[in-house]
Amino acid sequence: MQQSEHCTNADCPSIKSDNCSNADSPSIKSDHCTNADSPSIKSDHCTNADSPSIKSDHCSNADSPSIKSDHCTNADSPSIKSDHCTNADSPSIKSDHCTNADYPSIKSDHCTNADCPSIKSDHCTNVDCPSIKSDHCTNADSPSIKSDHCTNADSPSIKSDHCTNADSPSIKSDHCTNADSPSIKSDHCTNADCPSIKSDHCTNADSPSIKSDHCTNADCPSIKSDHCTNADSPSIKSDHCTNADCPSVKSEHCTNADCPSIKSDHCTNADCPSIKSDHCINADCPSIKSDHCTNADSPSIKSDHCTNADSPSIKSLLSMCLRKKGVV
Repeated sequence: MQQSEHCTNADCPSIKSDNCSNADSPSIKSDHCTNADSPSIKSDHCTNADSPSIKSDHCSNADSPSIKSDHCTNADSPSIKSDHCTNADSPSIKSDHCTNADYPSIKSDHCTNADCPSIKSDHCTNVDCPSIKSDHCTNADSPSIKSDHCTNADSPSIKSDHCTNADSPSIKSDHCTNADSPSIKSDHCTNADCPSIKSDHCTNADSPSIKSDHCTNADCPSIKSDHCTNADSPSIKSDHCTNADCPSVKSEHCTNADCPSIKSDHCTNADCPSIKSDHCINADCPSIKSDHCTNADSPSIKSDHCTNADSPSIKSLLSMCLRKKGVV
């Protein structure tokens, strides 16, 4: 039998399945399923109202106080450790992305903690809470807060990510406009004028000494680059690039039709039977271990997310053995 995830395995009680209708298969360990009739199944993202013994995520567990639930309505279950829930009635729950305005003892993320200076909060409005370590907040008035994704123009002592630090050369910043701050270690910035900065996702065409990711390094053969056009730089270790001319480069997500020695992911390896490939069309490569491929002709390939109707020996996850209860 095939091991399948996200399938309708009503006819396959021996398959370990995710996202399936396993109403008839109580022995299957299922995720994202309707397990109303299968209390012994460990389920995620299901309606387990009748199954208090199931450990469930993203479910309606209003009737199941013993279930450890995430992203649920646990208003009646103060003993549940919950994330992304309405815990207004459950002060003992450790909650993320909740309204904890009345619960200063809860460690909360993505909340409105304006009234809770003792809470460690992320993505909050902490204007009134200088002692909170906050991410993605407006900390203009809180120079002592370590903040990410904030407007720290007035807070040079804050370690900030994704901010406008043009006036704060001493801040270690990511995803900022640091054109005037050569001493800042920046990611995803325009560092054309800052050759000493270690940058990711930048235009470093003029900075051969910068270690860059997702850049145009055509002129920088000494840079270790990811997601770049390294056609002229055979010595660069590149991911997601056009390495047709670089047989010695270890590449992912590339067109390696001419590079049989490259270990490639998400490529067209029809001509490269020796390459270990993921997410490829390996119909002609029975020796390749492939994920997310059309392996109908390759029964020896271990495949994920494939059409393995003709390959009963393949162990398949998230494959299409689709069928509903009572339907073949």
